[in-house]
This record gives sequence, structure tokens and C-alpha cells, in this order.
Amino acid sequence: MSATADNQAMEAELDRQLVQGAQRIVTDAVGQRVDQRTMPVGRVPAGMSLVQFWRLDTPLDGVSTRYNDPLVQHLLQDMLSVRRLDPGALYALLTRIKTQLVAAYGPAQGGWMAAMLMSRCRQAIESPEDFPPLLTDDELREAFKTYDRLAKVFHYGDSLRQGALGEGTRRKVMQYGRSPVILKDMYTELTKGPAIPIAAMYYFIGYILSTGEKYNAARNLSYRDELNRRNLALP
Repeated sequence: MSATADNQAMEAELDRQLVQGAQRIVTDAVGQRVDQRTMPVGRVPAGMSLVQFWRLDTPLDGVSTRYNDPLVQHLLQDMLSVRRLDPGALYALLTRIKTQLVAAYGPAQGGWMAAMLMSRCRQAIESPEDFPPLLTDDELREAFKTYDRLAKVFHYGDSLRQGALGEGTRRKVMQYGRSPVILKDMYTELTKGPAIPIAAMYYFIGYILSTGEKYNAARNLSYRDELNRRNLALP
């Protein structure tokens, strides 16, 4: 078979898998064995563009992009099926992205745009939780529960830090009947003396904990929004 015929066959198989998916058993993001054909085609939420969905809307100094052109929009649409592709079809998609964009916009601009699209494809494969609409229903539920727990862990950690800073805060927690037992136990130990007598360290720890809480809460909110969009009950 000639190189041209090989390329045509590869393109045809890619187009088939973009619609039907690859027929093989794989492990999903939560460790369950599933048929890859059942992986969802990502659905862009109302009010969000494909460029925003793939996080390509951040302006870059000195770099001109054409993400809203019809050619690029078609490729971004194809990318919504990326989790349904086997390795051969994924290679064909990445090749299509690079070939078409370089041909349309030249090696500089087209090459840069292609690199960005290809990196998003790899991100969707390696870290699908970064794109909630690409997750299966089961993956989405598990992601929601995981980041909800993480946000609470960081929140309690910050409560502990605040308790370490002030006796008044510790007293309130100790008197509140529903305070977690672990906080009461730790605060009891703290009454014996300061755990870390450096104010700057308290501030640094607090910054880390509050940042972690905000990050995980934001991720949890994105999963909740996607669950609601699919009319699925919150776990």
C-alpha cells in the first residue's frame, strides 16, 4: 500500500472513531474497566465557546492566533471526542492538527497553534478531570466527592492554624459541641505551649491552606455544575 493510501486509510479510521469510538476495553479515570466507545463526546456548556472550553482564550504577548477561524473550530470540535480514540486514531488526529494548521497559517503561527491544540489533547487524555464535560458520569461523581473532601480538609487545616494563633479561637472551638474531635485534641495539645512560635510561619501555612481550600472548592464547583447540567443527582 502506498503512503498516500496509508494516509487515506488512517484518516478514514480517524473519522470513524470520532463518531463511533474505539472498540476496546480500557481503564477510566477512577480505575474502572470500560469500553472506550462509551467514553463521552465532550459537550460545551451554554455560554462557553470551544476556545474557552479548551482554555485557549488567554492572550499571549507577541503571538497572533486564529482560533476562531472555521478550520480551527472544526479541529476543536473533533478534539471533544479525544478520549474515544485508540492510539492509532489519536496519532492521526494530532497529525491532522499539525498538518492543517501549518498548511493554513505557516510554520510559525500555524506551528504554535498546533502545539497548543496538541497539548490540550494530551491533557485531556492524561488528566481528564481538568475537563469535567469529558468525564463519564461515574468519573464525574467521584471527582465531585474527591474535591469536596479536599476542600474540607484544607478548611479544617486553616481552622487549626487560626486556633494555634489565638486562645480565643481555640476556646470557641473547644466549647462548640459539633467541632471535629481531631481539632479538639490538637487544641488541647496547643494549650501546653505554642507549636510553632514564629508568626511568619503561621502566615505562610495559612496562605497555603487557604489557597488549597479555594482551589479545591473551585474544582468541586465545576464538577457540581456539570452534574447539574447532566441532570444527575449530587452524590
